[in-house]
This record gives sequence, structure tokens and C-alpha cells, in this order.
Amino acid sequence: MATVFPGANYAGQNFAASEVIRGTDTDVVIRYQGNGTIRDCEDNSIIPAGTAVSTHFFLNGGDLSCDTSMDASPAQPLINNVNQFTVRYGIDSDGDGTADRYDRTAGVTDWTQVVSVRLTLTLQATESNTKSDGGQLANTITTTVGLRNLLP
Repeated sequence: MATVFPGANYAGQNFAASEVIRGTDTDVVIRYQGNGTIRDCEDNSIIPAGTAVSTHFFLNGGDLSCDTSMDASPAQPLINNVNQFTVRYGIDSDGDGTADRYDRTAGVTDWTQVVSVRLTLTLQATESNTKSDGGQLANTITTTVGLRNLLP
């Protein structure tokens, strides 16, 4: 496993040197280093190589939003009409580089064992008459993302 740089803590999250992710069941903060070619989620200028960045993904008034440690600009909405956002953490308890289980925050006893994250979004239609009974349609989407610097 790669050793991760110190610093770039997002408010309320105190990362240890080897941690790249922290969060709760409803929000997540990831930490990474710029390589001179990527931008953060707020589309700031290119992040210089070696610069530590923390990015917070969370539900903000019906929008999935992101905020970054790069500057003091307000959170950037990414997806509108999000009714629910849940996070589960893939824990590699046997050291083989793959998640053995996905758990809530309470089940994470060692954040350095988290190798992936499973994100679930429930999107709500904006029109009230989208279903035959007059209710609103909703769609739930789940994706699992491996933390690249921790994968074998």
C-alpha cells in the first residue's frame, strides 16, 4: 500500500498519513495528490504535482455537491434532485487488496483498510405527475469505486 502524504485535511476530518478516505454513512471525503494534469471537483486550475487535496461529497439541499480544500469557494452542485445519498466502505480485512465486505461507518475500525467505496443515489423526478397514481418517479443508482492507489 502506498504511503499517503500528511496534510490536506478537510474540516472535521483528521486523516492519518496512510489514510485516503474518511466519512459517514451520508457523506465522504477523499484525499489525493495532484499530478499536474488534473482539476478538482470545483474545476479549479490544474492541481500542481504533489499538492495535497481533500474533496468532500455530500447531499446539500437536494443536490449531490462537492467542496474542496483548494480554496474557500462555495460547494459545487454535481447532480440535482437527489433524494438520498448513502456511502458504504469496502474493507479489505485480509490484505489481498480487494474488499471483503462493505460496511457502514460504524463498521470501519481501521480506515487504512478501506480500498473502495460504494455510493448509492436516489434521484427524484421533478414533476409530480410522472407516475400513473400521480406520485413522483424515483431511480436508485449504485456504483462501486476502487481507490486506485490502494488497488493491487
